[in-house]
Amino acid sequence: MNYVVGELYRPGIKKWKEFVEYLFTDQGHELRIFLALPTEAHCRSVSEGDWRFAFYQSGPALFFLYTAPFLEWSDAPFSWHLVPEKHRTLPSSLDQIAELRIHLVDATTGMLVARRACSLSPHFTGLWHAAVRRQAERDFDRAEYDFAVVKAQCSLEPKQMVRAAMATTRGGGLVLSGPGFVGLS
Repeated sequence: MNYVVGELYRPGIKKWKEFVEYLFTDQGHELRIFLALPTEAHCRSVSEGDWRFAFYQSGPALFFLYTAPFLEWSDAPFSWHLVPEKHRTLPSSLDQIAELRIHLVDATTGMLVARRACSLSPHFTGLWHAAVRRQAERDFDRAEYDFAVVKAQCSLEPKQMVRAAMATTRGGGLVLSGPGFVGLS
């Protein structure tokens, strides 16, 4: 998909609920932030800010944790089993630098207002990919997953998840590549 700042994030969709979602698909790693009326400071933070990442596991649920200048530590639950089957892929078993694409969308207009790509360290990537592969190998029970997410989110603040994280990393410099990164703000 070719994402261009100033255009609709998804053609034909002009309104989104406010939410944040981490995805790992056949297109790679993506952190999607849908925020009503993001400010110029939010956009700059996405484009230029110091991002940090971590991950935590609670039962069958993985939590991709993130913080940036305009965001406190927050969590995005993830299950490989919830990725549409046609987009599912197992991550590499190699410790390598992974590219994470971050998109900030104005939830009131559907417009992509900022984006960036940053690298995740080889150590972090290797541990995260191993956790996703283990998750994929397990049988999936949606009720068990939902319960694990609710239990973790009700009993732990994201900062507590970070303290118990399996790995943490800083977002590396821009690793822009490919035709999907046209018009980075």
